Amino acid sequence: MSPRHPPAKLIVFCVLTFAAAVALLCLAGTEGWTRYDDVTLLVVGTSSYVPTQLLFATRVTSLALIVLSLVVYFCDEKADMSPPLWEGSRLEGATLRCSTCPQVGLCAFTLQCWLLQLLYFAGASACSLAVMVGWHNVSTAATAFLWLAFEASFSCAILVTVAVSFVLIPENAKQGNAEGVANFFTWSTLMMHNANLAFMATELVLSRLTLQITHFPVVVLWGLYYVLIAWGLLRFTGVILYPFLDPTIPRAVVCHVALIVALLVFFLIGSAVAATAALMPLGLRVALVSLASVAIMRTRWIRGVPELNKGRPSFTRQLSSGLPGSGRISARLSAGELL
Repeated sequence: MSPRHPPAKLIVFCVLTFAAAVALLCLAGTEGWTRYDDVTLLVVGTSSYVPTQLLFATRVTSLALIVLSLVVYFCDEKADMSPPLWEGSRLEGATLRCSTCPQVGLCAFTLQCWLLQLLYFAGASACSLAVMVGWHNVSTAATAFLWLAFEASFSCAILVTVAVSFVLIPENAKQGNAEGVANFFTWSTLMMHNANLAFMATELVLSRLTLQITHFPVVVLWGLYYVLIAWGLLRFTGVILYPFLDPTIPRAVVCHVALIVALLVFFLIGSAVAATAALMPLGLRVALVSLASVAIMRTRWIRGVPELNKGRPSFTRQLSSGLPGSGRISARLSAGELL
């Protein structure tokens, strides 16, 4: 089998996981107080704390900033990338031609989560506008989708911000990778790694939506969706952006399970924050969510730009042992190049 195709056991795992997640999510939406039919335009489009017009304004602002950041991102000059490979990979290593085809950047996990937020805020803004013109108790598949999109976006925003603030930026600084660190402090990447959480935190505070613990399969489905994106990129370019999603490594199934578990952990964290905030009056609710969000962000003003470890080169590449005589190169490129 070509190394660009996932092995059968990994495909079987993903199919079975997908089927179980869909079944559980359908069951969760038809039982008791988590019914999707209860999520009407009125629920999605209004707030218990502020006028609908103000909620609409915050949503349209978030939507406009997301669109603007995407425009800026794709207008910026891109460098070609050679993502790292783990020991045991059967891939030969390839270069992603971002300089000539910047659209491939959409395959990054951060960009996919950002696009999900774009869909959510577009739909939520439309619901607020619909309520403003007189539509109220209308329940559709679209309103149920927006509820699930909110839950997935909030938990993934926490994951992305935590990963960037506490793993990727420090690792780039430790490697002495000035370019990698700088990449995390451009306007568009600051938006995707910090404003992403601020937008969803604002929604949690103001909107009538929340995270239901029984909806945990939604992040499983989101993880599987991203696995398909990664496999599609591998199929057409020979590149896998994240080495733990490489289907050719010996423990590929374990790594894919770890991805799903990580998403579930952050969904549980998001659910805990939402449940705690729901018990508080508006003032304490705003304070809790704001402090929790700022605590995991990193910008030029929050924690600042880290100092580089000058004892290591900016970019390090090393030959992997691979097969004797293969001469295969495993590029140890910083995660800053992968966004």
